[in-house]
Amino acid sequence: MSRAIEELRVAEAKSKAARQQLTTTMIALQKRLTPKALMQEATEEIRERATAFAQDTVETIRQRPAAAAGFVAGVGLLLFRDKAMKAAGRLFRRETEPDDDELNARMVGESIG
Repeated sequence: MSRAIEELRVAEAKSKAARQQLTTTMIALQKRLTPKALMQEATEEIRERATAFAQDTVETIRQRPAAAAGFVAGVGLLLFRDKAMKAAGRLFRRETEPDDDELNARMVGESIG
């Protein structure tokens, strides 16, 4: 019987240790699942990913500066395509046909002269 009692005590001790570990784990989970903790974790993850992305981008630009410049120019043209088209149109119009102000000045000059 003493062997059975000893086994029971060992089992009870293991059970108590397991309950204590479960309680500790539950407390840790509760702390991690608060909105503040979740927000801090998400913020840290975003910061780490942004830093890695920035480092990769800088390294790529160092390795291929011409490609990076072409990409930036393309994005710039895409973002400012309306202004770029108007500016290009004005350049070509000046060479081929006068604008309204120039036409008015010519008409006034012809009527005076």
